[in-house]
Amino acid sequence: MIERYGERGWLVACGLLIGLLFGVFAQRSRFCLRALLSGLTFAVIAQAALPGSLAPLRSGISS
Repeated sequence: MIERYGERGWLVACGLLIGLLFGVFAQRSRFCLRALLSGLTFAVIAQAALPGSLAPLRSGISS
């Protein structure tokens, strides 16, 4: 992913921006439980897809 999108610092900055935006919108929705659960589910799946247990599946799909 780093080869495709650039430096690691850029990815970290984008991740922080997305997290900040999620926090703002979660606060605006008064921390709706559904929004919290969907955000956590997305974060766990994204983490597993990059270097984690879903990486072989992701590599197989992208090939």
